[in-house]
Amino acid sequence: TPWFAVISGRIGSASAVMRTLSRSVVVKRELSQKARLSIYRSIYVPILTYGHGLWVMTERTRSRIQAAEMSFLRRVAGLSLRDRVRSSDIREGLGVEPLLLRIERSQLRWFGHLVRMPPDASLGRCFGHVLPAGGPRVDPGHVGEVTSPIWSGNALGSCRRSCAFLRWGHTGRGSAAKMGPPSFGALVKLFYRPHGPLKRRESPRAGAPARAVQRSFRRWLYFFREPRCACVSRRGNGIMASWTRYRRRMREEKMFTLLLLLVCLLSLLEAVKVSPLIEKVSDHKDFKKLLRTRTNVLVLYTKTATSGESHLKLLSSVAQTVKGQGTIAWVNCGDSEGRKLCKKVKVDPSSKHGGAELMHYKDGTFHTEYNRPATFKSMVAFLKDPSGPPLWEENPEAKDVIHVETEKDFRKLLKKEERPILMMFYAPWCGVCKRMQPIFQQAATETKGKYILAGMNVHPADFDGLKQEFNVKGYPTFCYFEKGKFLHHYENYGATAKDIADWLKNPQPPQPKTPEVPWPETDSAVFHLTDESFDAFLEKHPAALIMFYAPWCGHCKKMKPEYDEAAEILNKAADSPGVLAAVDATVHKAVGDRFKISGFPTVKYFENGEEKFTLPQLRTKDKIIEFLHNPQAPPPPEQSWEEKPSSVSHLGSEDFREALKKKKHALVMFYAPWCPHCKSAIPHFTTAAELFKEDRKIAYAAVDCTKGQNHELCKQEGVEGYPTFNHYNYGKFVEKYNGDRGEVGFTGFMRSLRGRDQEKVVKRKEEL
Repeated sequence: TPWFAVISGRIGSASAVMRTLSRSVVVKRELSQKARLSIYRSIYVPILTYGHGLWVMTERTRSRIQAAEMSFLRRVAGLSLRDRVRSSDIREGLGVEPLLLRIERSQLRWFGHLVRMPPDASLGRCFGHVLPAGGPRVDPGHVGEVTSPIWSGNALGSCRRSCAFLRWGHTGRGSAAKMGPPSFGALVKLFYRPHGPLKRRESPRAGAPARAVQRSFRRWLYFFREPRCACVSRRGNGIMASWTRYRRRMREEKMFTLLLLLVCLLSLLEAVKVSPLIEKVSDHKDFKKLLRTRTNVLVLYTKTATSGESHLKLLSSVAQTVKGQGTIAWVNCGDSEGRKLCKKVKVDPSSKHGGAELMHYKDGTFHTEYNRPATFKSMVAFLKDPSGPPLWEENPEAKDVIHVETEKDFRKLLKKEERPILMMFYAPWCGVCKRMQPIFQQAATETKGKYILAGMNVHPADFDGLKQEFNVKGYPTFCYFEKGKFLHHYENYGATAKDIADWLKNPQPPQPKTPEVPWPETDSAVFHLTDESFDAFLEKHPAALIMFYAPWCGHCKKMKPEYDEAAEILNKAADSPGVLAAVDATVHKAVGDRFKISGFPTVKYFENGEEKFTLPQLRTKDKIIEFLHNPQAPPPPEQSWEEKPSSVSHLGSEDFREALKKKKHALVMFYAPWCPHCKSAIPHFTTAAELFKEDRKIAYAAVDCTKGQNHELCKQEGVEGYPTFNHYNYGKFVEKYNGDRGEVGFTGFMRSLRGRDQEKVVKRKEEL
């Protein structure tokens, strides 16, 4: 029938548009259900139902529309006919009403509009007029005119038949006469309220049976549009003429709107696929410029635009986290320009699994191929420290150790796990932790199933509360838990895997440490001096080697046995070239201040009561004995960090505040010259300062906490260990820096601060 052809044409148009859209969207596999449902509502349905106000709905056309509708909805839901899911269940899951119900509701609303027309309107007269018995009077000489007591002339336009058949029950057609039209009251109950139509999914009031009314109306509407009803049909067309012309005028605008929607949708999909933080590069010159201006770049090479989809999703999140510390770029080797670039840099991602390859570039040159796990945590750790060791959990031998990332995960583990737990709190840079990790993971394998051995990096400041709760004062710290409750620490840092496994069978708290006997009270051949006896001792002994120490100093404790053994030989020999003595500079401070002792241990050689040499190289028994037999001046000492030319500002208590007040961002390193961790961080800190030396708003500064009055300054700034890094904004403390202690960490931290500043400036300009 003509109406079936019209409806089929509408379905074909909708399908054609969707095929075009499908071919245009490169990343169609990435479309979420929400996006597909939006396409269905905003594009598919309007095109399919265009002009449905005049459709004649037969069983055949209903089946055709329903089949087209469900075909698309199954795609939206990600289902097929093989899944054997009911259409009603799919609609309910997607929150979509049947398309046929929408069409019928629209047609019924138009019918209600006709019924509610004023009685004096032409069509209202037709609907409301009941002709007298005997049928209508028709003037055969005036074809197309209606002669009735009410109507005159061509009130309804050219009409070959009288409208008298509109009198219900007098239709001239048996089926319609028996059936009659649905009552307007029933239609109101089903679709209307006094103040407007029923809302979507709202049930009609009790009354007319909904399905019977709809079925009756469909049959009546079909009869209403038969050729014998051309009068009303044409009058209906006359009523709709004004907005039909309007729709004709607006057709181009409507299609233009749909086109704009399609363009916006494609733009949105493209933005979802590639984060704006990922640099897309295809030109070789742009690539070289990127490597020249960025010092830490991870580049993703893909065979095609879609072969690196999973990597791009992950890298979008990574780029947001390492913003200011590292750069992520993407090269599509599938397009013409990208193919040339890949050929020049000699990269072929097609040979790799998945058609994607990751390369890292540092300081403008190739550094390494990324071969660590493709996980968010591993990639972030790599970009923050490309030269650093892999994460502990990346080690396949550590698979039996449970790696805890957050405090929430830690609490959850304690709450749910019934087995005993030995938790290792560690820091990535800790040397003892690195030595203990292989032993710990071996113990985890040996005790698997009986005990839980877990590790957690608690170095970041986010875990300060956790460290305080479990008394974590150094790394590593081992804590033993049973049924979620902390019992005691495990403090055997020289243990083997067997020692840990044996201890877990019968866990006991650590033995109380026996108080260390002071060195002067031990049976030692070393002469121990005080503030009072120091000068008298030097007058009595013309050649003396004196060690200034602190009881808590680890290097001093390590040197004591060597010093004692040398004293046994030199102090008891009759022909000894000199004697060995020691002073506790933390108790006898007058002597320490007199000789400007700033670090421990400090060894000085005195001849005839006068200081002659400071000997930092004397740490073993043999070297001490060798020196006293032939005292020679030591080689010139290495320049201190403060004496070396650099872009680092070395501050003291006298100029600390004034210097920082002039800088918007200052990263200050509080250190001690003898501290090994400080020594390893100094070169990276100096390099970072050199990179930012031209920026007047940025400063990298250092404070030697062992020098003069700086000790009090460091205490005021909350320094409890070395090195400590503090960030200041115009002299005011902002936060502690607990990030990577390499060049990438120091520079990335400052770049992130400058990036925030620029964002604030842009935001202010937009507000203005």
